[in-house]
Amino acid sequence: MDNLIETINDVVSLDNQTESKILQKFNIEQLKKGQTLLKEKSICNKLWFIGSGIVRQYMIIDGVDVTKWFYTDGQWVTSHYSYFEQKPAFDYLQAYEDSVVFSITHTDEKELLGYPLYLKYHVELLRHYLASLNYFMRNYKQMAADEKYNFFIEHHPEIIQRVKLKHLASLIGVSQETLSRIRAKR
Repeated sequence: MDNLIETINDVVSLDNQTESKILQKFNIEQLKKGQTLLKEKSICNKLWFIGSGIVRQYMIIDGVDVTKWFYTDGQWVTSHYSYFEQKPAFDYLQAYEDSVVFSITHTDEKELLGYPLYLKYHVELLRHYLASLNYFMRNYKQMAADEKYNFFIEHHPEIIQRVKLKHLASLIGVSQETLSRIRAKR
Protein backbone atom coordinates (compact mmCIF):
# COMPACT_ATOMS: atom_id res chain seq x y z
CA MET A 1 0.00 0.00 0.00
CA ASP A 2 3.04 2.20 -0.16
CA ASN A 3 2.00 3.81 -3.45
CA LEU A 4 -1.43 4.68 -2.02
CA ILE A 5 0.15 6.42 0.97
CA GLU A 6 2.75 8.12 -1.26
CA THR A 7 0.03 9.40 -3.58
CA ILE A 8 -1.86 10.93 -0.67
CA ASN A 9 1.34 12.30 0.89
CA ASP A 10 2.16 14.05 -2.39
CA VAL A 11 -0.87 16.27 -1.71
CA VAL A 12 -1.06 16.41 2.09
CA SER A 13 1.41 15.30 4.77
CA LEU A 14 -0.37 12.58 6.66
CA ASP A 15 0.01 12.32 10.40
CA ASN A 16 0.50 8.87 11.96
CA GLN A 17 -3.11 8.59 13.14
CA THR A 18 -4.61 9.32 9.70
CA GLU A 19 -2.13 7.07 7.90
CA SER A 20 -2.87 4.24 10.33
CA LYS A 21 -6.63 4.64 9.77
CA ILE A 22 -6.16 4.64 5.97
CA LEU A 23 -4.13 1.44 6.18
CA GLN A 24 -6.83 -0.08 8.39
CA LYS A 25 -9.74 0.85 6.12
CA PHE A 26 -8.32 0.01 2.67
CA ASN A 27 -8.17 -3.60 1.50
CA ILE A 28 -5.79 -5.11 -1.04
CA GLU A 29 -7.51 -6.90 -3.92
CA GLN A 30 -5.90 -8.99 -6.65
CA LEU A 31 -8.01 -8.67 -9.78
CA LYS A 32 -7.85 -11.07 -12.69
CA LYS A 33 -8.04 -9.82 -16.27
CA GLY A 34 -11.71 -9.61 -17.23
CA GLN A 35 -12.98 -9.55 -13.65
CA THR A 36 -16.01 -7.29 -13.26
CA LEU A 37 -15.90 -4.77 -10.43
CA LEU A 38 -19.25 -3.17 -11.18
CA LYS A 39 -22.23 -3.90 -13.41
CA GLU A 40 -24.79 -1.50 -14.79
CA LYS A 41 -27.83 -1.02 -12.52
CA SER A 42 -25.99 -2.09 -9.37
CA ILE A 43 -24.96 0.43 -6.72
CA CYS A 44 -21.24 1.09 -6.57
CA ASN A 45 -20.15 0.63 -2.97
CA LYS A 46 -16.39 0.91 -3.47
CA LEU A 47 -13.68 3.32 -4.43
CA TRP A 48 -10.50 1.74 -5.79
CA PHE A 49 -6.92 3.00 -6.04
CA ILE A 50 -4.96 1.17 -8.72
CA GLY A 51 -1.60 0.00 -7.42
CA SER A 52 -0.84 -1.66 -10.73
CA GLY A 53 -2.94 -2.60 -13.72
CA ILE A 54 -5.76 -1.12 -15.74
CA VAL A 55 -9.50 -0.86 -15.16
CA ARG A 56 -11.77 -0.14 -18.11
CA GLN A 57 -14.98 1.85 -17.70
CA TYR A 58 -17.58 1.18 -20.37
CA MET A 59 -21.26 1.46 -21.14
CA ILE A 60 -23.62 -0.54 -23.31
CA ILE A 61 -25.33 1.91 -25.66
CA ASP A 62 -27.93 0.48 -28.04
CA GLY A 63 -26.36 -2.95 -27.56
CA VAL A 64 -22.84 -1.70 -28.35
CA ASP A 65 -19.95 -1.84 -25.86
CA VAL A 66 -18.54 1.72 -25.70
CA THR A 67 -15.32 2.41 -23.79
CA LYS A 68 -15.57 5.55 -21.66
CA TRP A 69 -12.12 5.55 -20.04
CA PHE A 70 -9.14 3.53 -18.85
CA TYR A 71 -7.79 4.03 -15.34
CA THR A 72 -4.16 3.03 -14.86
CA ASP A 73 -1.46 2.74 -12.20
CA GLY A 74 -1.76 5.34 -9.46
CA GLN A 75 -5.27 6.48 -10.36
CA TRP A 76 -8.56 6.33 -8.51
CA VAL A 77 -11.53 4.60 -10.10
CA THR A 78 -15.19 4.29 -9.28
CA SER A 79 -18.51 4.87 -10.95
CA HIS A 80 -18.68 8.46 -9.73
CA TYR A 81 -22.42 9.01 -10.00
CA SER A 82 -23.28 5.67 -8.44
CA TYR A 83 -20.66 5.86 -5.69
CA PHE A 84 -21.28 9.43 -4.57
CA GLU A 85 -25.07 9.35 -4.93
CA GLN A 86 -25.48 5.67 -3.95
CA LYS A 87 -27.79 5.16 -6.92
CA PRO A 88 -27.68 2.48 -9.66
CA ALA A 89 -24.74 2.69 -12.04
CA PHE A 90 -25.13 3.29 -15.75
CA ASP A 91 -21.68 1.90 -16.51
CA TYR A 92 -19.45 -1.11 -15.97
CA LEU A 93 -15.97 -1.38 -14.46
CA GLN A 94 -13.75 -4.29 -15.45
CA ALA A 95 -10.13 -5.25 -14.84
CA TYR A 96 -8.48 -4.90 -18.24
CA GLU A 97 -5.39 -6.78 -17.12
CA ASP A 98 -4.35 -8.53 -13.93
CA SER A 99 -4.34 -5.70 -11.39
CA VAL A 100 -3.64 -4.91 -7.77
CA VAL A 101 -6.05 -2.41 -6.27
CA PHE A 102 -6.69 -0.97 -2.84
CA SER A 103 -10.39 -0.65 -2.13
CA ILE A 104 -12.48 1.09 0.46
CA THR A 105 -16.21 0.84 0.99
CA HIS A 106 -18.48 3.86 0.82
CA THR A 107 -19.22 3.53 4.56
CA ASP A 108 -15.54 3.27 5.53
CA GLU A 109 -14.60 6.21 3.34
CA LYS A 110 -17.30 8.35 4.94
CA GLU A 111 -15.68 7.54 8.29
CA LEU A 112 -12.24 8.46 6.91
CA LEU A 113 -13.62 11.83 5.80
CA GLY A 114 -13.86 12.63 9.52
CA TYR A 115 -10.05 12.85 9.54
CA PRO A 116 -9.12 16.41 8.46
CA LEU A 117 -6.04 15.40 6.45
CA TYR A 118 -7.89 12.74 4.49
CA LEU A 119 -10.76 15.18 3.94
CA LYS A 120 -8.29 17.77 2.66
CA TYR A 121 -6.81 15.19 0.28
CA HIS A 122 -10.29 14.17 -0.88
CA VAL A 123 -11.27 17.78 -1.58
CA GLU A 124 -8.04 18.39 -3.53
CA LEU A 125 -8.56 15.17 -5.49
CA LEU A 126 -12.12 16.15 -6.40
CA ARG A 127 -11.06 19.68 -7.38
CA HIS A 128 -8.34 18.27 -9.64
CA TYR A 129 -10.71 15.70 -11.11
CA LEU A 130 -13.43 18.25 -11.84
CA ALA A 131 -10.96 20.72 -13.37
CA SER A 132 -9.44 17.96 -15.53
CA LEU A 133 -12.87 16.75 -16.58
CA ASN A 134 -13.95 20.27 -17.50
CA TYR A 135 -10.78 20.84 -19.54
CA PHE A 136 -11.08 17.44 -21.19
CA MET A 137 -14.75 17.84 -22.10
CA ARG A 138 -14.23 21.31 -23.54
CA ASN A 139 -11.25 20.37 -25.67
CA TYR A 140 -11.74 16.69 -26.44
CA LYS A 141 -15.27 17.08 -27.81
CA GLN A 142 -13.99 19.61 -30.37
CA MET A 143 -11.05 17.50 -31.56
CA ALA A 144 -10.93 15.54 -34.78
CA ALA A 145 -10.10 11.84 -34.48
CA ASP A 146 -6.39 12.33 -35.28
CA GLU A 147 -6.18 15.08 -32.66
CA LYS A 148 -7.79 12.75 -30.10
CA TYR A 149 -5.21 10.08 -30.89
CA ASN A 150 -2.42 12.65 -30.52
CA PHE A 151 -3.96 13.77 -27.22
CA PHE A 152 -3.63 10.23 -25.89
CA ILE A 153 -0.07 9.90 -27.16
CA GLU A 154 0.89 13.13 -25.40
CA HIS A 155 -1.12 12.87 -22.18
CA HIS A 156 -1.79 9.16 -21.70
CA PRO A 157 0.85 7.11 -23.54
CA GLU A 158 0.30 4.22 -21.13
CA ILE A 159 -3.18 3.78 -22.58
CA ILE A 160 -1.87 3.70 -26.16
CA GLN A 161 0.74 1.10 -25.19
CA ARG A 162 -1.44 -1.18 -23.10
CA VAL A 163 -4.91 -1.40 -24.62
CA LYS A 164 -6.33 -3.17 -27.64
CA LEU A 165 -6.92 -1.21 -30.81
CA LYS A 166 -10.68 -1.88 -30.73
CA HIS A 167 -11.02 -0.39 -27.23
CA LEU A 168 -8.85 2.61 -28.07
CA ALA A 169 -10.96 3.20 -31.20
CA SER A 170 -14.12 3.00 -29.09
CA LEU A 171 -12.68 5.50 -26.61
CA ILE A 172 -11.77 7.92 -29.41
CA GLY A 173 -15.12 7.33 -31.09
CA VAL A 174 -13.96 5.94 -34.42
CA SER A 175 -13.86 2.56 -36.15
CA GLN A 176 -10.78 0.35 -35.88
CA GLU A 177 -10.12 0.93 -39.57
CA THR A 178 -10.13 4.71 -39.12
CA LEU A 179 -7.81 4.44 -36.13
CA SER A 180 -5.47 2.20 -38.15
CA ARG A 181 -5.32 4.87 -40.89
CA ILE A 182 -4.60 7.57 -38.31
CA ARG A 183 -1.80 5.50 -36.80
CA ALA A 184 -0.32 4.77 -40.23
CA LYS A 185 -0.01 8.51 -40.93
CA ARG A 186 2.17 9.09 -37.87
